[in-house]
Amino acid sequence: MKRKVVAKTPVVKLLAKKADIPYAQASFVYDVLMEIIYDELREGTSVILPHIATLGIVNTKSQISHLTGQTIPPHKRLKFKPNIYLAKYVRVNTREYKIK
Repeated sequence: MKRKVVAKTPVVKLLAKKADIPYAQASFVYDVLMEIIYDELREGTSVILPHIATLGIVNTKSQISHLTGQTIPPHKRLKFKPNIYLAKYVRVNTREYKIK
């Protein structure tokens, strides 16, 4: 399966086309949305993106790497929990065989 990466530019172009707004305005909307998400995560607030996912920062415990044997100190990480709609879409539409 070939992997495809969707960067900011194609997303903004599609947003501008679907919303029928100029590219610069769509880019501004995208930047503001990302800034809001970053600010909320920085403050420790979870961000719910309806029909997509919930984003949040969680604390991890101290762990021992199974690859190197070194201790990894406690730290924070990003948690991405897909919404049931997105999870179901991925499960159904990415299979190599059809579900009957």
